[in-house]
Amino acid sequence: MRKHRAIKKLRKSLPDSPGTRISTLAAYLRNEKSPTIKTLQSSNIIYSPEENIENQLGLAVLEDIKIAISETKLKRTDQARLSMNVLSASVSGNCVKQLRSKLSLAKKLGVPARRISSGFTLRNKISKTISSSQVYTKRKVRTDALSDANKNLIHDFWCSPENSHPTGNKNDVKRVRIGPKKYSSHHVQILEKTQSEVFIDFKNKYPSVKVCQSLFERCKPYFVRAASTKDRVTCCCRYHLEIKYVFKAAMNNLKTCYQNLPSDTQFPVYASVTDMCNATLCNPNENGFHDKKCLDRNCPNCGVKLLNFSNEELKTDDSSENINWECFEYINQNTKHGPKKKLMLVKKNTKPGLMVQYLQKLLGTFPAHNFRAKWQNNQLKHLVTNLPQNHVISVHDYSENYKCKERDELQSSYFQKTEASLHVSLLYRHAILEVDGVESTLEDPYIVTENFFVISEDEKHDQYFTFQVQKYISEYLSSISCHVHTMHEFCDGCSCQYKSRHCLGHLRKSLDELGYNNLIRNFFETSHAKGPQDAAGGLVKNQTDLAIVRGTATIQNAHDLFEFVKSNLSVPKSSHCKRRLFKYTENINRNFRMFYKPIPGIRSVHQVVVDNDHLLIRSLSCYTCNNCLEGNINECENTNIIGTFSPISIVPEIGTVDEDQTDETDIEVPIYELVSKSTIFAVLCDDDEFDYYLLKAQTESYQLQSRETDSWGVSYQPGTNVIKGNYFMQGENPLHFKMIKRKYGLVPSNSCLYICTDVCVRSGEVKLSEDIHQNILKCVEMSTYV
Repeated sequence: MRKHRAIKKLRKSLPDSPGTRISTLAAYLRNEKSPTIKTLQSSNIIYSPEENIENQLGLAVLEDIKIAISETKLKRTDQARLSMNVLSASVSGNCVKQLRSKLSLAKKLGVPARRISSGFTLRNKISKTISSSQVYTKRKVRTDALSDANKNLIHDFWCSPENSHPTGNKNDVKRVRIGPKKYSSHHVQILEKTQSEVFIDFKNKYPSVKVCQSLFERCKPYFVRAASTKDRVTCCCRYHLEIKYVFKAAMNNLKTCYQNLPSDTQFPVYASVTDMCNATLCNPNENGFHDKKCLDRNCPNCGVKLLNFSNEELKTDDSSENINWECFEYINQNTKHGPKKKLMLVKKNTKPGLMVQYLQKLLGTFPAHNFRAKWQNNQLKHLVTNLPQNHVISVHDYSENYKCKERDELQSSYFQKTEASLHVSLLYRHAILEVDGVESTLEDPYIVTENFFVISEDEKHDQYFTFQVQKYISEYLSSISCHVHTMHEFCDGCSCQYKSRHCLGHLRKSLDELGYNNLIRNFFETSHAKGPQDAAGGLVKNQTDLAIVRGTATIQNAHDLFEFVKSNLSVPKSSHCKRRLFKYTENINRNFRMFYKPIPGIRSVHQVVVDNDHLLIRSLSCYTCNNCLEGNINECENTNIIGTFSPISIVPEIGTVDEDQTDETDIEVPIYELVSKSTIFAVLCDDDEFDYYLLKAQTESYQLQSRETDSWGVSYQPGTNVIKGNYFMQGENPLHFKMIKRKYGLVPSNSCLYICTDVCVRSGEVKLSEDIHQNILKCVEMSTYV
């Protein structure tokens, strides 16, 4: 009765008109915020709008299936029967079975009920039977298809060392997508042959595997690609490259020697050069660094002597077979300017003992070289990260001269290109609010990186050019009110630009003129000065070349280059560089003298600090300890690794000081004019194994009237001033020499370095004193040719 009264009351409250009553009820039922409507929807008494859409979609799908069945069920073909099986199995599932709607579904689709039942059976057969599942899920292949084992064999053959090798660059990684948010990556490998040659080698090695070349190439791994010109690696370090070649040959020879050794004999086969070097050193300290005396081979407890080689590896007699290996040597090459020595990779075919001796020689110096290279680069990174306030870092480098080009170039212009000098400096400093929009503080340091370029028509890269760059940088820092207390310079070890006795001797004057309180110059290890500074110079030249090709720029000289880069490249697109600054100078001022006396051991110096009238030099830089970072260099915590500072006096050469003096009264006599017959003198050499050559003169210096070739095969052009004499061969003791009497040599007169006045020849042998030897080495350091 209660429901009846409520329904009666509701009916009376509704409008009398049927249309109005329907619209009123519909509006009420569409009110989704009403709790009553939500309860009705959850009880499945009425449907929500989403459910209505789903029901309409279900009816539409059901109608489409009914049409497809009606068009297919009367056909008598295999394809039609397969289609009916698929349709009946697709609509016959557990949901229909639970609703007990088999008859209703059959009536709706217009098929007999047994068709729905057969659909149930077929569906269970596919989903539950293993063999049937494989038939339906696995693609049927041809009878002569390539097996998985052969595919793996082809894959491994592509990656084998005789066919491909890694690029050596850790950033060369190939990445492919294998699924949603899933990727596979691998280091890129470069083919050493053409793909056809690889296929032919595979067929010769595995003749039983039947595969065509197109299928063979489709099995190539995604990370293996053909070689191209961009894969050529340049500016490699000789020490790293040479020891890699010799080490690889030595390990291959050791594996071969194992066949002739007793089974119980064990000699280590090292996996890398690093493992072999660690075997010759004492254990590192808690920070992972070796002591300086171990790296310099001055430790009695370690050294190359710890390596154990078999007798087969050490053989040098005729009982052993020759082996092939490679190393770098200076080879005489004929050029348009006459014979010249050039460092080249030479293929050797010698006894294994000679190769082992050469490997031992390389291991004597390589660990120290490798450590210095990594240490110096790490010091720069650490200093940039922990740069103190009022300190600035500048990384200097001369980029290769830019050759001015034209879009439409004449044939004759190809060999007559105008060049522009380009010096690159990376500046790291603390941010200034007025300049950078943010202030760097002790609590929140913010380091700004800037690229500073100096462009000039002057093609001579010397200490004067470098000093001009230093002045431009100092003027720029002053213009932005950057108060510099200490300037840290990092550069390579080029003697005529940054590291000669003249460059270092002039640092004291540079400190006064540049306005810094302290100036510290650091040097990278030989052949390890590549970094962002090279990329910065390459970017400028590359963008200029692209502008010329596009026809948007014409670069005919250094000033055109300056105007273009200043207008187009001052604002970088990368977030790593805040801005690019460009300066142009037409000529470099060289009207003042920068000549100073030699600095002993200058080649091994990697840090120079200006201290009043002295220089403090050290074998390595240090910015990882707090004392050195704060300027307390005499309290360094890493002295056992890098050594201590040594004071060096700055002494100008006589007659070359910066005072107002003229050279008209100075009479300079070339040293070669003091050479007479039977004089023993030292000459500069371009040989990495020796610092100098020693000769006994047969003649004084004279000028050649015609082309002449000496007994060593070296030729000189007419007009060359030469000295004729006999070479001395250096013995096991570097101070003992023996004359080579049967061959005479010609040396350029200008290569004469030092005259040994207190030395005499006895039985064709010469013994130099340590003082004379050191004096000759100082002359080698002084030479501008080194």
